This record gives sequence, structure tokens and C-alpha cells, in this order.
Amino acid sequence: MDILDLEQGSEDWLKAREKYYTASEADAMMGTSKYKTRFDLLHEKKTGIKPEFNDYMKGIFERGHELEALARAKHEAEFFGFPLEPVVGVRANLLASFDGYNKENQVIWEHKTWSKYLSEFVSLGIVPESHKWQLVQQCFISNIDECYFVISNEDNFECCIFVPTRDDYRQLTHGWMDFMDELKFYKPTENTDEPILKEDLVESKNKMVTKAMDRLIPKLEAMQLLYTQQFMDEAMDLIKRKRTIDASQRAVDGLLANYRKRAENLLES
Repeated sequence: MDILDLEQGSEDWLKAREKYYTASEADAMMGTSKYKTRFDLLHEKKTGIKPEFNDYMKGIFERGHELEALARAKHEAEFFGFPLEPVVGVRANLLASFDGYNKENQVIWEHKTWSKYLSEFVSLGIVPESHKWQLVQQCFISNIDECYFVISNEDNFECCIFVPTRDDYRQLTHGWMDFMDELKFYKPTENTDEPILKEDLVESKNKMVTKAMDRLIPKLEAMQLLYTQQFMDEAMDLIKRKRTIDASQRAVDGLLANYRKRAENLLES
């Protein structure tokens, strides 16, 4: 891992993140994030346009940073006995901003603000899928086999240790390769002032894959008598893309149903 001389949150750090695929984006890339869809990330990476946060959300982020600093100091003093430094590390085109890192003792440390949702998992020694892939990427970049996952607020402090598997690393790297391939073909809507709807993003993804298949099918037909390994790999890639489209459509349908239910509840209240 190469460590970049950057202060997290600085302008230079923000600019550097634009050149890499970051650990904090890994959950969205894998389609498991509670806060951002894979297509939202695809659009951000292609256009460079990121959502703006209001003062309320900025306050939440600031509180999170404060809780992180307190939790790190507590863990250093009461458990580790050595310092944990916030650092920025890269491996190839992947980046991770570590909340805590100690090279000598081979420790990486990640903090999230305590919530009932996270506590239900961490209390059982589990990191939920919605946060897992960020930790997988941190372990992959740092070449450290485990990560301390801490959740805290003013009244609570919980920790578990996450240990990724080789298959986790395989899924992460293949996921990013697929994402980079999709990014090459993705075309955002012409009018970026208009909101991007989930349905529009799904339709764009479908068109993107259809164009890729149109280019690939003649090649497959020419190679079908040879039945080479390359043919098999490309055929399997098409199957994976189709499954991704189907899974994404189901996720979109679920989100829309949830939004409709929330709207109905608001109207009834």
C-alpha cells in the first residue's frame, strides 16, 4: 500500500478521490449500500456531479467526525495501547481513507455513528452487507487480514472484528472491473439539470448492455465452432450482466414501492 500525504476532508483529498475508486463507494458499487445505488455511483463517476448536502446533513457528518475522534482515543487508551492514525492509502486504482491505521501492529480501524440497525449486527459480531465491502476494500488495499469495526455515540460503544475471505476479495475486484467496463459505455442524460430517476438509470443500463451485446454477438457466432475458453468467458460475462440488470430492476421496484408506501402513510397522517 502506498500512503498519500493528504489530510482527510481537505480539498486535495477530495480531488485525489476523483482519480480513484474508493472504499466508501464499494458498498454502492456492489449494490448493498443503504444510502446510494450502483446507478447513482455510475452517474456520479461519469459526470463528476455529486449531491449537495444541506446544513442539517453537514451537521450529522460533523458529529460523526467528533464521535470518531472520541472513540479512537478511547480505544487507543483502553485497548490498543498504541496510536491509530487517520491515513489515506492506495493500491493501483483503489483508494481507502482509514479512520485508524497502525502499520507496526498491523491494525486498521473503521468507525460509524451508533444506530440501532448497526447495533443489531455488531452485538452479534457481524458487519452488515450494507457496510461490508468498504471493509473488504480497506483490508485488500492495506494487506491486513482483519479490520476493527466500531460504532459509538455519546452513550454507546460497540466493536467487532471483520475478517474478509478470499472470495470477498474476488467479488470486490471483479465487481470493480465490471463497474469500470459499464462506466465506459454509460451515457448520462443530456439535461443534467433534470433529476435522474431510478427508472431512467435502469433504462440507460439496459441500452448500454444491449449495445455491448450487439458488438459481441457477431464475434460469438464466428467463434462458436471453435468453442474456445475465450468464448466461454464472454458468454458467462453476458449472463452476469443480465443477472445484474434483473437484480437492479428488482431493487428499483422495491424502492419505488417503499416510496409509495411512505407517501400513503404521510397522506393518511
